[in-house]
Amino acid sequence: MKLAGRLALESGADQHEQAVAGSRRACGYHGIDILVNMLSADGFTAEMRGLIPPGAQVRLKLPGLGAAHARVLSSEDGHLHARFANPIGLGRLARVPGFSRIAA
Repeated sequence: MKLAGRLALESGADQHEQAVAGSRRACGYHGIDILVNMLSADGFTAEMRGLIPPGAQVRLKLPGLGAAHARVLSSEDGHLHARFANPIGLGRLARVPGFSRIAA
């Protein structure tokens, strides 16, 4: 099962500002739609259009989870892998519809 979510770039990532400039335009002000393939307390993988450079700070929004800050580990061929800045508690993850079916 895949979850529809929203991904937005964080504005405070100044060390990546030039590398992220194209991605920021692609994400727009409100972010881009993504499909989350895997969600765990430590991070997530997702399918998306475009590329976001490793190290960029992003904000993931999912139903039941709200917003969670993460750092991109890799982004290539439409696949994104990111680690949450702070692990997400299992109680909070349990509120995400379908979590029990997609958690690793």
